[in-house]
Amino acid sequence: MNNATLFYYLMSSNLSIYQNEKNYQFSAKAIFVGPSAVGKSSIIEKFTLDRFDPLRIAPTIGLGFVPTYLKINNQKMKLDFWDTAGV
Repeated sequence: MNNATLFYYLMSSNLSIYQNEKNYQFSAKAIFVGPSAVGKSSIIEKFTLDRFDPLRIAPTIGLGFVPTYLKINNQKMKLDFWDTAGV
């Protein structure tokens, strides 16, 4: 699965998040890097927990790691989100 295909599936309605399992076919890492207070953590929170707090002001300290398990067209995948502190 190439990056363009992965991005398409992540944005499609054929995606669901499932509980921690060890039997996934694919794995990938997404690293969010950028200035402070631009919404890196909010994007990850919206995607993984389906919630958004527009008043969130707590900065990421150091590095955040969120492993997420997805099912895309009946294929299981592990997607690791790395959330970096802004500069």
